[in-house]
Amino acid sequence: MDSANISLASWSFGSAAIGYLIFSGYLFSFGSSRRTGIRVRRIVTAAILSLLWTTTSLWATLDRRPFGVITASLLDVARYGAWYAFLLAILSPVANNAGKSNSAISPWLAKICLLLVVGGLFIQLALATGWLQPDEWFRSLITLGLSQAVIGLILVEQLFRTVSEDSRWNVKPLCLALLFQFGFDIYLFSDAMMFNRIDSDALTVRGF
Repeated sequence: MDSANISLASWSFGSAAIGYLIFSGYLFSFGSSRRTGIRVRRIVTAAILSLLWTTTSLWATLDRRPFGVITASLLDVARYGAWYAFLLAILSPVANNAGKSNSAISPWLAKICLLLVVGGLFIQLALATGWLQPDEWFRSLITLGLSQAVIGLILVEQLFRTVSEDSRWNVKPLCLALLFQFGFDIYLFSDAMMFNRIDSDALTVRGF
């Protein structure tokens, strides 16, 4: 990665880190009484893990050592898992007046989310312990990244499609933010799958 891309990556991940820091601070400003709900706790966790991912990715970009890359990849899987957990909490069954529960998602979708997160953690640990060679890890990482982004978009689509008309305006900013995040990853990893390499120019702006 040349100096221009390193500078752009620093701006990209640095700006994202500042944004997630402000967002985390905003969530903590609600006070403990507002953070007792499972949905609030999960979005706080997602924001903190995203903050850690951006700062670690910035460190990995500047340091360029294998440990930093693996750590950033681990946190990438963890933040995806946190966003999955938050979206699933919103789409979780809610009891109606008759005592029945209405589920907005299929049971298999939550299982796929869990499988992707566990599989992602296994891939990183397999490289660290020597079970996977770097080229095998790279191919697995591309497949994992593309799969995670596709499932993320499915969850966002489910959320936007199932909320009421009155609530749709409230979730639009969240859906748009996650749409751009997951959509960019689909472009990044599908391009990497086709050409068997990560586009360094696209990778530098991933933080934005």
